[in-house]
Amino acid sequence: MTSRKSHGKKKNDRNVTPERLISEAASFLERGRFREAIEHYKKLLDLDRNPDWVEGLARAYEGRARELAGKGMFEEALGVWQNRSRICGKPLAQGPYFDWILAAKKMNAGELLRLLSDPEQTDRREEIEKILLLPLFCLPEKEFSALPSGTPFLDHCRLAREALSRFATGQFDLMDGLLGQIPFRSPFSVWKLLLKALSVVGKEPEEAGRILSRIPAGGPFDPLVLAVRTAALPEKDRFSALSALSPEGRQLVLELWGCPGDLVPFASELASPGADTPRKLFSILEKYRRNLPKDLLDAFVPRLLVHMPEKASSLPSLLPGLPSWKIDRIRSLQAEQRGDLDGATLGWEIVAEKLAEAEGVRAGKEVALILRRLGTGLRSNYSPGTDPGQNAKAAGFFKRSLEFDPYDRETLLWLARISLESSDLRSCGQTLVTLLDLSPEDPEVLMLAAEHAGRTGAHKKAIVFCHRILVIDPSNAEVRRKKGRAHLDEARKLIRGDFFPGARKELAAADPLLCEKEDRKRLQLLEALSGAKEGKTSGPLFPGLSGKDGISLPDLFLLAAEAERLNLSREKLLPKADLSSRKKHPARELVDLAACLSEEASSDRSVGSALAFLRPRLEKISLKGLSAEEIGAVCDALLKHGENGLAGKIAGNGLAIHRKDPLLTFLSVLAAAPRSMEELGETRNKNLFVAFQEANSRGDLRTAARITDFMERLIKDQETEGDPEEDRALFDELMADLKWALKAKEYEGIQVIAQNVLGHDTVREVRERFSGNRKRQAEEFVRLIGRFYDLL
Repeated sequence: MTSRKSHGKKKNDRNVTPERLISEAASFLERGRFREAIEHYKKLLDLDRNPDWVEGLARAYEGRARELAGKGMFEEALGVWQNRSRICGKPLAQGPYFDWILAAKKMNAGELLRLLSDPEQTDRREEIEKILLLPLFCLPEKEFSALPSGTPFLDHCRLAREALSRFATGQFDLMDGLLGQIPFRSPFSVWKLLLKALSVVGKEPEEAGRILSRIPAGGPFDPLVLAVRTAALPEKDRFSALSALSPEGRQLVLELWGCPGDLVPFASELASPGADTPRKLFSILEKYRRNLPKDLLDAFVPRLLVHMPEKASSLPSLLPGLPSWKIDRIRSLQAEQRGDLDGATLGWEIVAEKLAEAEGVRAGKEVALILRRLGTGLRSNYSPGTDPGQNAKAAGFFKRSLEFDPYDRETLLWLARISLESSDLRSCGQTLVTLLDLSPEDPEVLMLAAEHAGRTGAHKKAIVFCHRILVIDPSNAEVRRKKGRAHLDEARKLIRGDFFPGARKELAAADPLLCEKEDRKRLQLLEALSGAKEGKTSGPLFPGLSGKDGISLPDLFLLAAEAERLNLSREKLLPKADLSSRKKHPARELVDLAACLSEEASSDRSVGSALAFLRPRLEKISLKGLSAEEIGAVCDALLKHGENGLAGKIAGNGLAIHRKDPLLTFLSVLAAAPRSMEELGETRNKNLFVAFQEANSRGDLRTAARITDFMERLIKDQETEGDPEEDRALFDELMADLKWALKAKEYEGIQVIAQNVLGHDTVREVRERFSGNRKRQAEEFVRLIGRFYDLL
């Protein structure tokens, strides 16, 4: 059977054509399959010694040899290289041959020199000398002295080695003398430039760089040239360039820079490629910690441990005596890294307290910075009107921050903004007094002061603050408009008090400042209403507002709102406004009215009164021609001012046109203002679910997010109400967990729960009362949590 298989194989081999062998050999060579390429080319050479086939076999041998050398198999690579020379007639001492010999340690330097004196290698002597240059130069003295003498190449190498020895001992005159004996054309003449650069690199790095630039690239001493060139770089570029050097090169450069000997290995590893990752840096610091200054370890190890929570146990050995507040700081940063915002908040509070206790007045600004950071963190997740409690917590952090740094501008600004948003105008005013003392010409402070003055009815002050900003920034259009509106507010105040000359003066001052269309209309209205109230108006009251079709819906709203603000009777004014010719209004005016409403404050009572007056007209308007988004904008504007009934009706009418539109579906439910899942009902719940899916499918992510927030708020409110029996069961389970945590000494976990249940102030009070005794603090937290639920 075996003989048959063998016979069959031979038969198949005989059937392989030269054309097929040529094609397959070239394909194998191109794909880097060198062994198969060698076999195919050898078969071709059995047929004919074609030069192209000989060259193909030589390339295949070279590829296979380099492949083996790349795996560290130098002896095998040398065997393939020798076959290349024997079969293909290629020179043996070519390419990487000598490098592989040295790597395989098959031949010492003496044997290499004997090969160099081989008459067959005369034509390649220069190339071989270049290959031998570095290995010979680096031979240990014992081996080098045993080499035969009398060859120029070896004599020049001996002079270069001796010159380097004189350089190392500072005998520069003797060094120059030895280098002078090396001919210019010798491959060792490069040492003249290298040693000269080395001798000046410490004092004249620029001169060293110029000398090195005369050394041609591609020589065996390139690694040393690169190291010396790195040593000659400007200080700002040095350390980053070290990573391109070998470990030996980095060590040489660091020594040339005067790095202390015990720190050279540390600095070399620190500059190695890939050493800029937290884990690698930490391992280097840990490895050399006994040789490093304590200040350096204290500064860098905690920062690295933030990214490696599993290494936190190394802290005591790495940083003995580290203050506890620094350990808590690491834990807080770790909590931030894993997204545990509640744990991070509590952790930073603990850090602030411990730091204040440990460092006293010296740490005041740092403690203030931590507390301000907590406040700004809460503010970044806050939208006005969504979570007043969160806003209040942020204000608490800012107030505590000011206890440690009373005149910090950023903190005071944050506190003033929060007070203004929450309508705590008194607190806002007190904060602004401090800010104005600190920064009397700060545009941001002046803008807040103008806003506060307007909210308190001090319109003259608002005008003054705006004027001060415009002195600094005359082209600020927003401030110009704000100043113009403050003049309008002051004019309204004077018209209500029947002080018409002063009102006219304020309106005249507002005129050049107001450019927006709506602002111009308000100005015209106030001028007309002031004249009507003073009794100086005759004829049509508002000729500028009434077109050929009568007064528009937005203009009628402005008229009704301004009349309400001035305590004027609409019944007396409106007949003069030529409203009789306008019974209906087009749908587009409804959209314009929504834009007008968005400009009004939700707390302005005159808006509600004006909308009540307009309601009969609004209910009659056809929505045909309006998009769902435009109808939604109208509903949102009405909801802002508490007109839920009207908004719900318009949303319903919109759904009759745009069936199952997700935005209008949501707004119709929102207008009904359900306060619980029970009030929402099954039908509305289902409609919202369908609307959510439809919004997602359309890519309307804003509507989908609004539906999600609305449902979460209802569910949260329902959970807050709770079932007494279920609450008791949950409480019992919580208390069991807390007691287990006490036994397991999980004090940090207990503190986090206490923070959520009892709040920041209580936690801080307990920590102050039982300062330093974590067990006693945890026991008190458990007791207070139990009492809290009993009271509920």
